[in-house]
Formats: sequence, C-alpha cells, structure tokens
Amino acid sequence: MNSRRKFGQLFGSALLFPITGCTLNSGASKVEIDEISVGNADLTSHRIHVLLLEGGEPVYWHSMEVEAFSEAENRLGGGEVNGYPTDPGRYTLYVWKNNQSRSKWSEYNLSKHKSSCVKILILVGNRREGKIEIRVSTDCPGESTD
Repeated sequence: MNSRRKFGQLFGSALLFPITGCTLNSGASKVEIDEISVGNADLTSHRIHVLLLEGGEPVYWHSMEVEAFSEAENRLGGGEVNGYPTDPGRYTLYVWKNNQSRSKWSEYNLSKHKSSCVKILILVGNRREGKIEIRVSTDCPGESTD
C-alpha cells in the first residue's frame, strides 16, 4: 500500500527517538478520542502533521493542508482530522507543521486525563508566531454513563 510505504519512509527512523513520560506507563488511563480538529490563526497556510503513538508504537498518522486565517472574514483556517483510532488507548499525540525538526514537535500525553473521552483542538498561530498549541477538552456529549 502506497500510504503505508510513505509512512515507513517518513517515520521509520524518526520513531527511534526516546519515549518520555507516561507513554509506556501501564497505569495510565485509557482514553477515547471523540474529535480532532485543526485551527490556523496564522496569516499563512501550513501543512500540519498528526502522529499518535500507543505504547511507543505508531497507530495513526495524518497530514493535511490548512488555509491561512482570513482577515476579511475573521475566520480561522483549518479542518477536521479523520480516520484516527476510535478504541480507547493510552495515546501520545505529536503535532508539527511543514518540515519542522523533531525537536520542535508539540507533544501531548492524552492518558493524563481522568476522563474516558477527549476532544482535541490543534491551534496554529494564536498570536505566538505560528507555534502549535494542543488544547484538550473532556467535554464529550456522546459519552455513555451505562
């Protein structure tokens, strides 16, 4: 499969970096991802890359172009990320834009939340010169109480 080969080429050696924090902690909470969206507050468009690891292994990778912030419409560029795992897991999220070096990737350990469900907003710009901010909400309307 072409996308699998591309993933291997891009990340085969990149994933040999040390995994830190609770990524491999079996006591970490499993969390379900309800939604991942991207908002671009920067005045230039970007290519955004999303990588999810579970237990130090890649389980999802996605890359997308996001439009620039529209000053005329006062609207963020961006969109929805699709196809990510829907099963609860102990995920660590990595996000970067364009061709950023690994040392500048944004990292977020989703397992640190006590909630069983999270929504993720990846925000580019936010008055911080194009830096990436990962915001996580535990407000999932479809979460069952059964």
